[in-house]
Amino acid sequence: MKKNERKILCAILTWFMLLALLTGCDPSGYQSSNPELYSVVADTLIGAGSSHFEHTNIIENDSYGRTLFLYVGGQYSNIYHNELCAMVICQKSTKENTYYYEDDCFFVCRELGKWTNVDEILPLVQDDMKALKKLNDWDKPLNESKMTSAKIIKQFTYKDEYKSGSQLYKNALNAIKCSDGFKWNYYIICSDSKGAQLILMQKEKEDGTPTDLDEVRTFLVIVSATGYVPEGGILELSSDQLYDYREIVKRFKAQNGWAK
Repeated sequence: MKKNERKILCAILTWFMLLALLTGCDPSGYQSSNPELYSVVADTLIGAGSSHFEHTNIIENDSYGRTLFLYVGGQYSNIYHNELCAMVICQKSTKENTYYYEDDCFFVCRELGKWTNVDEILPLVQDDMKALKKLNDWDKPLNESKMTSAKIIKQFTYKDEYKSGSQLYKNALNAIKCSDGFKWNYYIICSDSKGAQLILMQKEKEDGTPTDLDEVRTFLVIVSATGYVPEGGILELSSDQLYDYREIVKRFKAQNGWAK
């Protein structure tokens, strides 16, 4: 190998090593524009943050700065038949935080997961969009008393979230009482103002083979800041409820003393 060729090869290898150090081995996670919008998604939607390809598309803004946007991505194991697709409203954002109406800022597009083309989606969700706008005070003065805030995250990876919650995982797993022959994936959805965590748990076959959607078992678990699961802190969701869980989750949080 000639000297110049060795230099080129070394340069290429160095570039790949640097890329691996900066991004890690797991390429999943949101790395696109509009992190203030994605930060709303990461704190509210079941299944967000678990896809290799996630993006947001701004649909429109109201006269007070709210943003209606489409989120596509986040196929969390076998939870959704296709990619997770949702319409979401962000109330406002600052340099550090994003603001939204907790549990009322989105709807999941059940039949639209296989599409990512905005022009195809919009005509089919007009009624749902109108209802979402009304729920989020579209074109009315901002009402900060109804808002929840979250830190804007520049990059989210499922891998990092998984590692950070290992003890929470054990506590939630003990509460569910896992049976033999299955493994459990989990994902931290959000935290309340007192440090309680809302966790998604999903049961899969131990050997890693695909699980039929009708056989998948999905749970929401609330783990307190001190590490225990309160009585009534476990909720199993059916496959149908995964597309219409907004009110279910709201009640579940209220019943378990969720603090906004």
